[in-house]
Amino acid sequence: MYMLLLCAHSLAWAEVQLSSRANDRGLTGEALAQGRSVVIVPNVASTEECAKLLALGMSAADDQQASVWARTTARLSEFTSNNPRSEGRVRVPIGELPPQTARLFDSLLGRVFSIVDDEMPSVAALFAHGYNIEGARAPTASSAPALDASVSLSSLHASDGLEFSSREPAINLYRSRGAEFHAHTDRQTLTVLIPLTSPDTYEGGGTGFWAPDDDEVPRYGQPTSRPAVVLRPPPGSALLYGGRVTHAGMPMETGCRVIFLASFSRRRLDLELLDTL
Repeated sequence: MYMLLLCAHSLAWAEVQLSSRANDRGLTGEALAQGRSVVIVPNVASTEECAKLLALGMSAADDQQASVWARTTARLSEFTSNNPRSEGRVRVPIGELPPQTARLFDSLLGRVFSIVDDEMPSVAALFAHGYNIEGARAPTASSAPALDASVSLSSLHASDGLEFSSREPAINLYRSRGAEFHAHTDRQTLTVLIPLTSPDTYEGGGTGFWAPDDDEVPRYGQPTSRPAVVLRPPPGSALLYGGRVTHAGMPMETGCRVIFLASFSRRRLDLELLDTL
């Protein structure tokens, strides 16, 4: 169904429109920030790389579940969130992996950032000063500053200028029937989600997205109603979406689904802020 709403901007990426409201200005960054679209970037990682990262992620999840302390810490972190715990769902923060393994996952983000910088200037511009850092309010035609070509996600990443959600970047594993992540918003400027498993290896699952003008968008943390679209891209692809769009990890039926994800904004405490103290 979503293929009817998919607009290819280049060989490097395509945009899935969630809303019937036309994107008249053609600014992908604005559409992402308003929750009106999702971007798909193919071939960020090769099949061989996905297989290697998948094995590392599965091993790390097994280690976490075998450790009483790590398992308890992970569960406590879920209790402090508004999203109910789901049996069969495991999260492994990249920061808890050996440095060499963590760097492999970090390099994937670096590839996505390079594509954003080169191909999607309106998305990179969301990280410029003057934009709402959490994506809670997108710029409009009357208030948006001109695109800042100097904004570079790659540079912000290299200089520790990005602030990630708690326990992210992370690997999420959905390993049993019914494992899910209820509907929520990320409340960050951008999220990058990279599947490591093929949709041919599981049933159910995928990431469901609701249109912002949908009257039946579920409340935060509630069981999911029918989304506008469910995306199950091939491993090594990247989904990019903004912090206002309601989305969910749909319930699994069979198999195992593993994803790598990171939600982030520009770090609040920067040199400009220090100059005002």
